[in-house]
Amino acid sequence: MAEVFNFTVFTRFPGYRMDMHQPESREYTYLAHASRLTVDLLNTANGRQALLALAMEFDAEHYQTALFRGDRRQAQYYVDLFLSKISQTFPAVLIDQTVTHPDNLGHHQRGEWSGSYEEFDPRMQMISLNASKVYDMIRAGQTEEMAPIFWRFQFLFATTLAHEVGGHLLVTFLSHGKALTPRRIGAPGYFDLEGRLGEAGRKFEIWLFGGTLEYYQAQNQNMHDTGIPHLVDLRGRKFRIHDGFELPMRIAGETTIATRSMGHGIPCPQYDPSVRSMTAGQALDRRMQHLLTGFNVRLRDIYMLPRNPGILLEGY
Repeated sequence: MAEVFNFTVFTRFPGYRMDMHQPESREYTYLAHASRLTVDLLNTANGRQALLALAMEFDAEHYQTALFRGDRRQAQYYVDLFLSKISQTFPAVLIDQTVTHPDNLGHHQRGEWSGSYEEFDPRMQMISLNASKVYDMIRAGQTEEMAPIFWRFQFLFATTLAHEVGGHLLVTFLSHGKALTPRRIGAPGYFDLEGRLGEAGRKFEIWLFGGTLEYYQAQNQNMHDTGIPHLVDLRGRKFRIHDGFELPMRIAGETTIATRSMGHGIPCPQYDPSVRSMTAGQALDRRMQHLLTGFNVRLRDIYMLPRNPGILLEGY
């Protein structure tokens, strides 16, 4: 395993101006740790099997342009290649102030790319995270009293990134960013507004976790908390998840009381399809290349965060 992790994080402001964060910042340190948890999760046996299952199903749905046509060994090669890429150079992460709804934790807007699969560069793709949630995590990391909330945020962002990277970015990788998710690749209740497209991230959650993840508001929680994580199975039953990152997830008994999301009652903003990914064009890629290089940070420093929450990373 490599001893360093290449990572970069920006804040994206309304109007799409972007500022890059240095490793010695809480934004960088906390999100680098969550992103590394994601990488470790995807590299588990469960993670690899979930990636393989999604790759096989996606390829079967695109038979005319299929890569491996049911050959699991070929599929495993591409999954291993994808994992190798993101384990060394993670996609650029945006603290995105244009993502405003509390229930929208993040998204990956697919950008086309060219070249061989061996030439795929994850850094030319971006994952947006809800800026308000990131700022809430940073505040929770400031005091020992809020440590439990901070670690719930680490869980929230690690699993959100697993959804975006293991689901949506894998489809970007396999299709060169040119394919939409077929409707049959999804989870019950998770489709686009017109019911035409599937949801690769939610399908990936089912394979990885055994259900989809939702966060429900407890009576004593305000909008600056994570909500309580629940696993929703294919029958719609909801189970509270115990703290921790083990697979399979440790769950409590079925939740039978009424639940509501953290963003209940808040209208969802209309999606503007004309807004393209920040890295969708080759010209933009060239202009940003010097910023997208990122920083190498030592894995041993990242893994010190649970023992020393006040640590800030050093990059080189």
